Amino acid sequence: MRHAASLLAAAVLFTTALPATAAGGRARAREAAREERREDIREKRDERRDEAKPKATPGANKRQRRQGSAIVGGVKSGQLTETEAKALAEREAGLRSLEASMKADGTMTKAERQTLHDELTGLAKAIRNDKTDADRTAPLRLRDGCDPATCAARGRRLAEVRRSLNRAEPTAAERAALEAEHTAIVDELYEEALADD
Repeated sequence: MRHAASLLAAAVLFTTALPATAAGGRARAREAAREERREDIREKRDERRDEAKPKATPGANKRQRRQGSAIVGGVKSGQLTETEAKALAEREAGLRSLEASMKADGTMTKAERQTLHDELTGLAKAIRNDKTDADRTAPLRLRDGCDPATCAARGRRLAEVRRSLNRAEPTAAERAALEAEHTAIVDELYEEALADD
């Protein structure tokens, strides 16, 4: 900035020292000073770019958020099984680590960005295929006439059973008992939502 200011001051001194007959020369001198300032600005901008953090990938980040929501929504609606959702979530986590490794050297080239977007497109297709394949879980809804207090208590027990099945390593007999209880509670509380509803 100081350099530009000194150039401007020199240009002003130069133009005021010339007689009025050199008007064309003054215009050329002003234009030359402007061009030098523009060049200084371009050089500084390029230096800042070179020192900048790795390029952000807002488009990729937005797609990753949307795809994460699609996975969660697919599980909630019954379009994705737990196994499919876990596989898709692992693939999504792999893409986040791929993006981090691409940014690790401080820059993200156009080819790297294209690779990332290609991988995101592949994940989007996998989500779409898994959501529309035949192995779906039917969406459930509460049975009509279920007492709210009873439904809430049975729902809490259902959550406990699910946690026990997922968290602990039950023996074969315990697992069978938990799965039977899980099925009984689901059958008691829920009915399959009909496709034409």
